[in-house]
Amino acid sequence: MLKGYRRLVYVCITAVLILVFAGYFNNKNKVHAEAVGVVNVSGYLNVRKGPGTSYALLKSGGTGITLTNGQKVSITAKSGNWYNVSFKLNGKNHKGYVMGSYIKVQGGSVCTSVTASVNGGDLQLMEQASATGPCVQAGTGESDVIIPDGSEVTLMDETTKDGQKWYYILYNYEDEAYEGYVKAESLKISYGKGIPGIWEGSAKTPLYKNAGKSTVVKNAGKKVNVGIKKQFTIIKERTASKKRYFYIKVRAGKKTVYGYLPASSARFQIVQTEQDSPAEATETPLPEEPDTTEEPEATEGPEATETPAAASPGPAATKLPAPAEPMTDDEFKKKLQDDGFPDSYIKPLMELHGKFPYWEFEVFNTGLKWATVIKKESVVGVNLLSVNKSYDWKSTEEGAYDWKTDKYIPHDGSTWVAASEKAVKYYMDPRNFLDERGIFQFESLEYRSEAQTQDGVEKILNNTPMRDKKFTYTSASGGKSEIKYSEAFMKAAESSGVSPYHLASRVKQEVVISPTLMSTSVSGTVSGYEGIYNFYNIGAYSSTAAGGAVANGLKWASTGDTYNRPWNDRYKSITGGAEYIGKNYINVGQ
Repeated sequence: MLKGYRRLVYVCITAVLILVFAGYFNNKNKVHAEAVGVVNVSGYLNVRKGPGTSYALLKSGGTGITLTNGQKVSITAKSGNWYNVSFKLNGKNHKGYVMGSYIKVQGGSVCTSVTASVNGGDLQLMEQASATGPCVQAGTGESDVIIPDGSEVTLMDETTKDGQKWYYILYNYEDEAYEGYVKAESLKISYGKGIPGIWEGSAKTPLYKNAGKSTVVKNAGKKVNVGIKKQFTIIKERTASKKRYFYIKVRAGKKTVYGYLPASSARFQIVQTEQDSPAEATETPLPEEPDTTEEPEATEGPEATETPAAASPGPAATKLPAPAEPMTDDEFKKKLQDDGFPDSYIKPLMELHGKFPYWEFEVFNTGLKWATVIKKESVVGVNLLSVNKSYDWKSTEEGAYDWKTDKYIPHDGSTWVAASEKAVKYYMDPRNFLDERGIFQFESLEYRSEAQTQDGVEKILNNTPMRDKKFTYTSASGGKSEIKYSEAFMKAAESSGVSPYHLASRVKQEVVISPTLMSTSVSGTVSGYEGIYNFYNIGAYSSTAAGGAVANGLKWASTGDTYNRPWNDRYKSITGGAEYIGKNYINVGQ
């Protein structure tokens, strides 16, 4: 297989964008939550440094950043017709401005303010979220600000302290603006057609048919749960048994359902209003096929050599929980086209959809020209392959082949030689691998909690000594604990952000010898390194020294204090190694 191979297009099997909330505001007003929008264009949408076309394009690596149809963004502020958005692209976090008319928002529009009225008596405005804290002072500071019953106020933020929810509000009185805290139950919210909300509880919550009751809402016979960071529209509220409940509408699968959830852990999504943008504030999407993303002709593989087969995946490693019904062929084809896949990708992806209807695919647009990429990747010594490959695969350029001796020049050891341009083209063209085996080289290696399960890890560990097995380790409290290998990989995924399927597969490749035997790297019995484990063989480079690669890897695992080293138990090795892989490879876009 080609060494040093880099992907041009990222086809994600379990595609879920992880949204990063960020932003800045031009005034002191507090705003807690952002809205989530989806790009709605037929081509590509420019991202700019400010709210208007007079501002420069936002760039990454010298290339202008564009967003594709269907991509999610966090809307942190609104400026005229423009949105200040944050998003993750190609493994990096970005923030900039886009034209609001090309962003679809849950609920139909961005919520920039929530109005309410004082309900139940006059209110003191507090400087802090505390009934005993100092009051906001009026005028010269000689009297407290008292808000009369029935007065209108504007919500800007909310917080919970000691189980009590407080709203941070703006109150205007006689040309003066006062800000401070009041208890949530002292206000009557104006919900209008609904206010965007988000669940910020520490765990998912059932959706109830009635406030204060235990009967849950069901969809297709299954209980509807509102997960952490799930968004919805708040329609109204009720109080039952002295507790506030929001009545919401929320998507469950392909249906919209209605019900109640506790207001204590639900927040409004209020977007900050920035200063108005310049008059020149319109944007037109880029054409569907911009010059920076030229599509090459499909390239053929060199003759007389078989194409390499991708490793067989774990059965559960690539499926999201199945929706009620998969997309039809026509729906799937339209989605691929809307997402920006070139026509030459549609047919093979349609064939995969026919076999695996729940798989999902996502475009990764590099913004690079094919000719430029091939020129740079074909430089002698950049990409190597085995000298045993047939003639067409190997380069005969200067520095790659010695015409006098009729021999290929090795660039790594004695058997790795420079790849030919034709071989580079073959490996760089994703269309040569859009089948049920090759597709897995494009699988997302990020942790996706909604799609990756401990049961899936167990399937990957099948035919290994780790299948359904436990080991003992020292817990953070110093006591002895027991855990399954599969659970340890899930814990490692949570802390590192790396797919547990990738972690388990990597360990399986590195240290599993047979269904009953593993490498001495994880035995804990190697002389001089007793009690040291290295499940990923990090630092295990080959050498002629005693112990070779295993000793080098154990030496690395036993020294230093980064990544939870020394790895003097299996749990530290599995989780610490995952953090190393995440920080140095997966989470930086490799």
